[in-house]
Amino acid sequence: MVQITDLRGNGNGWTLQLKPEALVGEQTSSQITDGYLYLGSEAIRKPSDSVSDPPITQSKRLMLGEFDNVLKAPKNTGLSTWILGLNQNTDSPTTLVLNNIDAVQPDHYVGSLDWSLTNAPS
Repeated sequence: MVQITDLRGNGNGWTLQLKPEALVGEQTSSQITDGYLYLGSEAIRKPSDSVSDPPITQSKRLMLGEFDNVLKAPKNTGLSTWILGLNQNTDSPTTLVLNNIDAVQPDHYVGSLDWSLTNAPS
């Protein structure tokens, strides 16, 4: 779940971006860079009375190591508070897809998700 509250009142809009980092082996420092994160089912909710149209969902398939837009509020949208819920349906879960794993060294791999809010409300 991600919550964004825009109380600026100027209607400038904003963009929520996400970058799934490459996976790094804890013992070998080997990296897995060939893959993507599929966000699956999602829902945009407003927990309060909203004063504008909702933001728009963008990319569902996010390549490892690259920022991509997840939610965009164009001009005069996304005002007030909005919640992006992920994994809203078990038929379409968030999934990490890795390619060419035959060449990957055995290890325990870890990674992170970097979020960015551009033209952010302050």
